[in-house]
Amino acid sequence: MRIAHITNFYGTRSAAQVDSLNRAAVAHHAAGHEFIAIVPGYQLATIETNNGKIINLPSIRVPFARGRRIFINQRLLKNILIALDPDEIEVIDQRYLGRIKAWAISRNIRVRTENMPIDFLERKNKFLGCSDEVVSMVQDNLRQYSLPA
Repeated sequence: MRIAHITNFYGTRSAAQVDSLNRAAVAHHAAGHEFIAIVPGYQLATIETNNGKIINLPSIRVPFARGRRIFINQRLLKNILIALDPDEIEVIDQRYLGRIKAWAISRNIRVRTENMPIDFLERKNKFLGCSDEVVSMVQDNLRQYSLPA
């Protein structure tokens, strides 16, 4: 099975996204699937790895996002998907790639979107176990700045 993994907000300095992409590539390759990752990059390029291909599409840098990038041209992405003819597409960022999801469904391509955006998972896991501590810390800090009556 040929699987195209599409992610936005990808950057070389975002270690969690790179690790997630590598884990997905290794898992799909081990299961015998052809894995192709489509990520934003500086220019159009294809990189061959041991676990599949990485296709970089021209993109723009998001300000104040630690070097992360997003796709410029959704038409180019669709044309590459037509050329690749994948059996399944994994859409990671549903907010900005929702049109790709709808487009793929209209072409009878199976789409998986159960993965959450990486940034959301990082924030959720960071504060999941210590929510009571965070609430008490915020309340203590607010007491310092309270105005007398």
